[in-house]
Amino acid sequence: MSGVTLSLVSKSPKFVYPVVAGGVSLMLDEIRKRNMDTYVVGVDVDQSKSYPAHAGRFATSVQKNIAQAIYDVINEFVFGIKNKNLQSRIVESTTGAKSLLGGFAEGW
Repeated sequence: MSGVTLSLVSKSPKFVYPVVAGGVSLMLDEIRKRNMDTYVVGVDVDQSKSYPAHAGRFATSVQKNIAQAIYDVINEFVFGIKNKNLQSRIVESTTGAKSLLGGFAEGW
C-alpha cells in the first residue's frame, strides 16, 4: 500500500480519501514528511480525534457503510433477495459470471 500512497502524493492532490485500513496514518505521514498542502477526508469516524497532532489536516469525515453494501450485494447475488433501495442491474456473461453494472445513467 505504501507504493500506492507514494504514487498518490507525488501528484500533489489537494484532498485525499484513504479508504484502506491504515491508509490514513500512511497518508498523514507522507503529507507531513513532504510538508504538503493536502487535506484528508476521514473515513467512518471523526479521525481528527484519532490523530490530534494532525487535526488541522482533516477537511471532513464520511462513512463508507461498507458492511451494508457487502450485505446487500451478497443478498442479491447469492440469495436473490433484492433490497428495494438498491439500484442495480445484474448481468450474466456467457461464462455464467455475474457482474453488477451501473453508473450515473442508471441512477447510482
